[in-house]
Amino acid sequence: MREIILTDLHGCLDETQALLKQIDFCSTDIIVGLSDSVDKGPYSAELIKYFYSLPNEKYPILGNHEFALLRFVRKYLAGGGQKNAAYEERKSIFEKLTSEEFEWIKTFKAWHPLKNTKSIV
Repeated sequence: MREIILTDLHGCLDETQALLKQIDFCSTDIIVGLSDSVDKGPYSAELIKYFYSLPNEKYPILGNHEFALLRFVRKYLAGGGQKNAAYEERKSIFEKLTSEEFEWIKTFKAWHPLKNTKSIV
């Protein structure tokens, strides 16, 4: 069992999958992090969907980009928000996610203690 720390993936699904292949990622590996998985890259929603669907034990960390997505959705659902490039990107991410995937993002924590070391992510 390995604890794999992944952060700042920013919608780079292909690169993330290539990295996981390179480290021989398997179903017994624990995923820690995932903070800043959305925004900037082309596949933010698809990256969330990918990790959500994995059977691995996961301890996602809330990054500022996930926080911004949650804040955006609250405003968007209330009929507000400034319409700019970030608005359109976050709207697109939100619309591609299922309600279960979006609810999963709401469960992301601020930190997580690692099991194999005396460290906190």
